[in-house]
Amino acid sequence: MSVVGLTRGSGVGTSGTAAARAWGGVGFAATSEATAITTNEIVTFGGAVSNGYTVSYTTISTFNYRRSGTGPASVCCSIKSSPGPL
Repeated sequence: MSVVGLTRGSGVGTSGTAAARAWGGVGFAATSEATAITTNEIVTFGGAVSNGYTVSYTTISTFNYRRSGTGPASVCCSIKSSPGPL
């Protein structure tokens, strides 16, 4: 299996220095999932399985995140099982 780590969408910028053991971005202004996708205010990660193999996820651990006082108050997760845009 090959894995693609966290990647910021073009609508997510960076500023200053990240907190210790942190990864993040700035510019999250969308107020809906549809707007976030349209404006590319997203963070993605992924993986691919070699031909002849399958992968099965039975659970996904709790997704905890920290934010500044001006950061997004919530997060929406979408799962996709094929290549291409959301």
